[in-house]
Amino acid sequence: MHIYRGKVQYVGDKEAAHLEQLTIILLTSFGLGEPVYICWQWTKATDADGDSKTNVIAQQFGTINSVQPDGDDIRIDFYSNGDYLFEALALAGTVPPFSSLRVWPKPNDGSILVKRFLLAADKVYSCQTSPTSQRPWNSYVGKLTFNASDTDNNSVNDETILVCLPETCAVNDPVCVYFQWTTKTDGSKKVNENLEGKLQSVDFSDGKLKIKFSAGTNYSFEGTYSAVGDSLELKMRDISKSDSATSDTISLDSIAPTKTRRTRRDVFRRVALVKNDTEETVIISLVDSGNSAAWKGRILAAAGAALTFAGIATGLSSAALIASMACGINIASAHFAVVTTVDTWINPDRAVEDVVLFPGHSVYRISNWFWGNSNAQVLQFKIEGDKTLNLYSSVKDDLGDRDWTLSQTMEGIAAKKIFSITLDAAKTIVYRGFVQIEGFKPVVTKSDDVEQGNLLELDAETMLTSDLDGKNPKNRGIWTKNNISFEWDNTKFLYYVQPSNSSGVARSVSHHQSGRLSLRLRGYKVTTADFHKFLASEKDFNDEEDVLRFMGNVKVGHHVRVCSWEKGKELYSYGGYNNGDLKLEKADSSDSFVFLLIMQFQPYQKMV
Repeated sequence: MHIYRGKVQYVGDKEAAHLEQLTIILLTSFGLGEPVYICWQWTKATDADGDSKTNVIAQQFGTINSVQPDGDDIRIDFYSNGDYLFEALALAGTVPPFSSLRVWPKPNDGSILVKRFLLAADKVYSCQTSPTSQRPWNSYVGKLTFNASDTDNNSVNDETILVCLPETCAVNDPVCVYFQWTTKTDGSKKVNENLEGKLQSVDFSDGKLKIKFSAGTNYSFEGTYSAVGDSLELKMRDISKSDSATSDTISLDSIAPTKTRRTRRDVFRRVALVKNDTEETVIISLVDSGNSAAWKGRILAAAGAALTFAGIATGLSSAALIASMACGINIASAHFAVVTTVDTWINPDRAVEDVVLFPGHSVYRISNWFWGNSNAQVLQFKIEGDKTLNLYSSVKDDLGDRDWTLSQTMEGIAAKKIFSITLDAAKTIVYRGFVQIEGFKPVVTKSDDVEQGNLLELDAETMLTSDLDGKNPKNRGIWTKNNISFEWDNTKFLYYVQPSNSSGVARSVSHHQSGRLSLRLRGYKVTTADFHKFLASEKDFNDEEDVLRFMGNVKVGHHVRVCSWEKGKELYSYGGYNNGDLKLEKADSSDSFVFLLIMQFQPYQKMV
């Protein structure tokens, strides 16, 4: 959960806010479909009867509709069930990144407001790594009138107050209190107050839950929940003054949409598009708060539905995602995205080129995940937490910051944990290749529609064909360096595995000719004409890659890595045709792992 606070300056037809306090609560983070609560105060507003009122609470609930890169920043649109839409720019240049938002409200009818401007809102609270981050939070809103003491002029006159705390609260749990001072001793007006504290007592008596807590250095609070927890009666006191007074009872009402987190049955589907000159990326965000085994089928169905909704590959069914979704994650909270690339340069008629699943939220908060732009095959993310994170790699025994290739394959992950850090502070890690993150659990997914539903275990020089029905990829022969021979009846679509010397990805695509699905490894599609041209050639070939370049008559494509989810704790790695076949490397730990495929990706996109 992230809470942003700022000031709003807004003039509308029937209402106006003059430097009033603004609060934005993101229940999780900047994920598509994530709930957003926005609360501010109108300085003056006209009601339905035409009467003018002051200090009117305004609040709206919505969801994040789109997440788009804007340079290094991130642009977010909020849908709302009220009268206004909101556009926000999360600023990457702040410390820490995205700790400030610039937000612009606009009416739902799309008209332009001449006098509108919203100052930056700064993050005042973030709960993402503590135990309370996995629990539902309650938020309560009401009105506060309070004079700090008779000896100073700090006063709050009928201002909006917001209180946030865990739903199932206990002693030492965090509490956040937000309001604005109407006037301060120095004469300043409408000054935001952002208080944080901890619960000092939680007592259930007379059928009601009662709490006490201090917030900031000067203020204490006592509160009583209603029987059903939908309201909170609160009193505030300034303990720093001997003559301080206690406020009248503050009546606060629960903000229902932030009271309960989503159940495991509530899978939200949102689609966003990112475009560059040649490719279009569709990002489908699927969020759940429970055990993945209970809702994995829903993810498949939802992803297929969202792709269809977006007009992308209407023939794509849940079976198409099996090859790339051969894992599930069994943790308290998970955030998945299916990334689909539409390659408009190589083949504008085809919709789906890549289908990849990755975890965006984990036990350790992954707050800055991006794919390399241009030709970089780099994954960089920042991990924040207070525990030890163990990383395993099949490509290098030293996770440094320089480049390397798969030819530097380590001897085996059973030998040692090659990289271990204690997360006493946020760290940034850059690496390439397959990486295992300790604590995830692979879940094998099978399908009746696609016989080879899991990523295949292949020899480095295996040649694949696919029947016309899109099923049953078969091994039709083996390339050898000095003896090129294979069997082919000229009736199948022939695919080769390209020799690999850098990171790549296995992918599931639709057959252009048949409209059915098959598993293909990134390589070269060879036609009958190419085959006969190859047989008639007297050219000397040095290696398999020469053959593929000649037969495919295309530019060199991405390199290929193959991983088996079927084996669970075993990793197949390939160091290139000069280094032999696939190597089976077993993990001797009792912990389970999921292997992350890292790929070259053209559009630049951040998930925060």
